[in-house]
Amino acid sequence: MSQLKPIGGTLAGVAFGLAYYKLIGCTTGTCWISGDPFLSGGYWGFAGFFLGGGIRWVHAARELVERRFAG
Repeated sequence: MSQLKPIGGTLAGVAFGLAYYKLIGCTTGTCWISGDPFLSGGYWGFAGFFLGGGIRWVHAARELVERRFAG
């Protein structure tokens, strides 16, 4: 069940990013993150992944690669 937390965090982050773009957004189009729905959703999805515990996935993948390709 703990493996679903990063996925849930990512989906929640993407939803938040798209809602932020739609509700608050940038009316002039000069804002880098909030001016584009893909960047806004991607940025907040990335943040949600790590807040949901995704850093454990990164460490586990790194350890797997180190064990497999170690000397």
